[in-house]
Formats: sequence, C-alpha cells, structure tokens
Amino acid sequence: MKVKILFLFYLIIFASLTFSLEIQTYDVKIIRIGVVDMDKVLKEHPAVEKAQQDIALYRQNKTAELANIESEIEKLLKEKLTIITEIEQLKTQLENITKSTETVTNVEISSDTTEVEKQIQQLNSSIETKQRNVEQLNRTIEEKKQYLNQKRQELEDEILKMKQKAEVLLYAELYEIIQKIAQQEGLNIIINKSGILYGEPEVDITEKVIKKLK
Repeated sequence: MKVKILFLFYLIIFASLTFSLEIQTYDVKIIRIGVVDMDKVLKEHPAVEKAQQDIALYRQNKTAELANIESEIEKLLKEKLTIITEIEQLKTQLENITKSTETVTNVEISSDTTEVEKQIQQLNSSIETKQRNVEQLNRTIEEKKQYLNQKRQELEDEILKMKQKAEVLLYAELYEIIQKIAQQEGLNIIINKSGILYGEPEVDITEKVIKKLK
C-alpha cells in the first residue's frame, strides 16, 4: 500500500512538472495609441475647400451645357405639339368637306367633283406630311433625351473621379504627417476618433496634425 501511495505521489509531481514546462512566455510590450479626429482634420485642410470649389465649378459649367440640351428638347416638344394641333385642324377640315359632299345631289357632285377631290387629296397629303414630321421629331427627341442622360452620367462619373483623386492625394499627405507625429510622440498605433467611446485628451493628436497642415 505504501508503495502505491509513493508511486501516485511521484506521478503527480512528474505531471505537474511536465505541464509547467509547456507554458509559453511572452515579452510584454507597452503599446501607445494615438487618436486623430479625421473629420475635423479634413474640414481644416486647405486643399479640401479648393477641391470642393473645383468640383462645384466643373458641375456648374457642365450643368449649363445640360440646360442647353434640355432647352432644345423643350423646343422640339413645343414644335411637335404645334404640328399635332395642325393635324387635328386638317382632319376637322377633311371631315367637314366629306360631310358636305354627302348632303349634295348627284348633279351637284358631278359638277364639283374635281375641285372637292383636289381639296381632299391636298388635305390628306398635308396630314401625311405632318405625321411624318411628328415621327421624325419623336426620333430626334428620343435621341436628345438619351444624349442628355449620357451627359448626366458622364458628369457624375467625372465628379466621382475628381473626388477620388482628391481623396487619394489628401490621405497620402495626411498619412505622412500622422506617421511623423506618431514617431515623434512614440506612438505605436493611430486610430480615428470617430470609433472611440472614451479616450484621454492626451492621446488626441488632431491639433498637431492640423498645425502641420497649415
């Protein structure tokens, strides 16, 4: 019995020693974190206002071009409406002539047939011509609308490119400034203030970044 107890005692000691040897040790390093209010920095950045002005001016110039196309479309629509009104008037005249010929006698019809037929032919010809004009106007209006939509999309695409280009240049400059300040302050990590629930004022380097910008 004593032998068994001693065996168990040595077994427990051996197991505990084996476990302690498997524990890994790590070097503890203090990480210093800095905070930057990027929204505030971008508002204070001189280049941001310049980029916004450039984009606004570009939009204004292109909007004027779009307004000219819209004016052309409006003019074509008015022209179309005028022709449609004229067609309706011609159709009314044609209807009146047709009714009048139905009320006269055969003798009267025989004497004026040639003149009436000419009027009917002229009216039908005018109606057909004007209808073709309306069809052509419809095609032109549709082409103008497609062109207008294309220009609008090109405007938005170009503005997006201008914004992206400005952002790339801005953030490249800001990254360089933030990196220098972090090295001077001995900071290991810099994070955006918008994602912080609480932080000591001392870790905020926003004003230092703004000072570097100016």
